[in-house]
Amino acid sequence: METELAGYLVGYDTDVWIDVPLHFPEQDWATRDDWARDVAERTGREMPEPETTIGRFYETAREIAAFSVPDAAKRFWYFPVAGSFLSVAHLYTASRAELGEASLEDCAGSAESSLTVPVVAEIESDGFGRLVRVLSTTSLEQEDGSNRVVGCARLVGEAAGHVFLLEVIDDNLGRIALMLDGLKALMEAIRIVPAEESQTR
Repeated sequence: METELAGYLVGYDTDVWIDVPLHFPEQDWATRDDWARDVAERTGREMPEPETTIGRFYETAREIAAFSVPDAAKRFWYFPVAGSFLSVAHLYTASRAELGEASLEDCAGSAESSLTVPVVAEIESDGFGRLVRVLSTTSLEQEDGSNRVVGCARLVGEAAGHVFLLEVIDDNLGRIALMLDGLKALMEAIRIVPAEESQTR
């Protein structure tokens, strides 16, 4: 399935990702509860014990829809594990003009922001030419004032004068590792929409 993004289309595998609206109302869903109920019913009815599964999916989807990240352009729920955990990838975009001479490595984050030595990899890409992936850890302050160490995976690429950054933050490093191939496939599925085509939509 493809979801349009102001001059770009993000093609995503519906067996791996669920597109999560950033705001409501959105299309056919007046509220996040409407969206969560629709997603739960569509994905849960073919699972074993659908009544129990739909209820579990609904609660998870509702929690995801309530989570807000400023400046994100899109968000996707990682779902091949049948809604077993809350792992969400956020997509950010910025024009090259806004970023100036910052490299893709700069955009992915510096070593200073990581609690551990970041693992930086350059990956060949059909759509972007090259992608930069950075795996790191950081500390997030909780509501009670305590800090929680989480893992972070960022994948950055540049095309048509724009930089795209796909980010996952999770306190389970194993889950992040599980998502890496899916993140790359999601980045590769970004398609630039020519200006004249965008104007006719």
